[in-house]
Amino acid sequence: MEFFVVYGKSGVGKSKYIYDDIKREFGRKKIYLIVPEQSNLTAEQKLFENLEIETLMEVEVLTLSRMATRVLDEIGEKNRNILSPVGKSMIIFDILSKEKSNLKFLRKIRKKY
Repeated sequence: MEFFVVYGKSGVGKSKYIYDDIKREFGRKKIYLIVPEQSNLTAEQKLFENLEIETLMEVEVLTLSRMATRVLDEIGEKNRNILSPVGKSMIIFDILSKEKSNLKFLRKIRKKY
């Protein structure tokens, strides 16, 4: 299995490179396209346009959270505890409270968490 990370500034052709590469590899092996949380629908639409196909059988578009869920399901991790947004906020608040003297950027606004 190969894993590629494509990064760069806006407008340099990252998306075109990715979709061209998928078009070359399409039909040879299963392809997983990992996208940001709000981009899966757009990525699927672009795949349909670029590959000129009607179904996505060999290509699967996943967000990071969906991929994590899939991996945990496949390894049999049934009783996993997922931290809620409130829990994440509590942890961030605790860290900010403990480390406020070390925070240069947030020092002045530490009372406005």
